[in-house]
Amino acid sequence: MTSPLPCPFCGHVGVTVRQTLAHNWRAAACDGCGVQASNVMRIYNEDDPDAKCEERAIREWNACVTYMETGE
Repeated sequence: MTSPLPCPFCGHVGVTVRQTLAHNWRAAACDGCGVQASNVMRIYNEDDPDAKCEERAIREWNACVTYMETGE
């Protein structure tokens, strides 16, 4: 599983994947300041949909952090 990068705003290392909007949407959010990455959808017909959704949410978080730090 991918490890989340530290928050680009507050530097906190704790990130939690939370339910957003509706029961099938999740997003990674900083436990320190609450900033949140983009929503990802939980796809029910996957094997282990919760774990795969969490993995996608962490990858989205890391992509946002990388963009904030490098502009790429």
